Amino acid sequence: MFPIRLARLAVFALIAAAPAAAAPGDELPPRAPLVDYAMVFEFSRAEAGHSEGGRRGIAISGTLVRDELLGSSAGGDDRKVYIGDKATGQVVEFDPADPARKARRGPMGDVLLPMADGYDRVVQLAGRPRALGHDKVAGRDCTVLRWQLGEDRQDWCVDAQGIVLRAERKVGLIETRMEALEVKVGPQSDALFQVPEGFTVEDADQ
Repeated sequence: MFPIRLARLAVFALIAAAPAAAAPGDELPPRAPLVDYAMVFEFSRAEAGHSEGGRRGIAISGTLVRDELLGSSAGGDDRKVYIGDKATGQVVEFDPADPARKARRGPMGDVLLPMADGYDRVVQLAGRPRALGHDKVAGRDCTVLRWQLGEDRQDWCVDAQGIVLRAERKVGLIETRMEALEVKVGPQSDALFQVPEGFTVEDADQ
């Protein structure tokens, strides 16, 4: 399998847990985004006194997803762009500054990017979350949802349009967090989901 992933720090593992009890009458937000949008979010991972993080930008248009690193505490010059299609399960990876003008295409793999995917897949594995209340992230109201199995706890904040605005996970001493900084709802340019002109797309197994 081609190991294209949408960024190690920005991907949550799916938890397999007993369903969390929900209070009678709980109204949960949509499990997947209902609209197209663009978002800038920050991400971080802390473990045993070491932490790293940065910012990423995503754009969503129907089944299409664009994901790119905007900055990282780890430094480096990684500016790869990932354009995935959930309908086909394929993703193309390229560096806009690559002098060879080459892009690679392969399967997306079984990864979950909360800010793009919503929480439907988590519900399928972990059951209905507990609604804890409401919060506001990036100027948008959202409902706080929790899944917990032992010391594995995930708290997500999802708005009325199914957009995940914050996703936090704590397992022992490991904490992972993603939080939206800017969200713009509306149609996205087709150009965002196309490989730039002049690039050659090669399959991963070539």
